[in-house]
Amino acid sequence: MTPGPTTHAVSHAHDIASTFYLFITPTIEKIILEMTNLDGFSKIWRQLEEDGRDIGLLILAASLWDAESGRAIFHATMPLKIFHTYSRMIRFDDRESRPARRATDKLAAIREVWDKWAERLPYLYNKGLR
Repeated sequence: MTPGPTTHAVSHAHDIASTFYLFITPTIEKIILEMTNLDGFSKIWRQLEEDGRDIGLLILAASLWDAESGRAIFHATMPLKIFHTYSRMIRFDDRESRPARRATDKLAAIREVWDKWAERLPYLYNKGLR
C-alpha cells in the first residue's frame, strides 16, 4: 500500500464540502444533531445545517481568527463571536449521562463521535507499511 489518500477518498473528494463529508459522515452528523437538540440548542444547529461550512469551522481552533497567524477566510466565513457561540452550544454526547461514563472513559464527552470518526479514517488514508 502506498501511503496517502485512498482511491475511495480521491474519487469522492470533488470540492471542500464533499471532502469534509468524507470525514463527517451522516451518522456522525446525526449524533451531533441529536445531542445538540437534546441540550436544547436545536435552533442554532438548524442554522448550522443550512450552511455546512460553519460546522467545519467549529472543528478547527479559534486561533484561526488570530490577527497575526490566522487567515482572512475565517473572518469572512464567520465572525469570531458567532464561532464562540456555536462552540459553546454544540454537543457530542448526553451531558446528563456523562458523569457515569466519565468514571471509566476519559473521552466520554466525545467517545461515540470519536469512535465513528476513527473507524472512518482507514477508508480515507493509507498509512503505508513501515
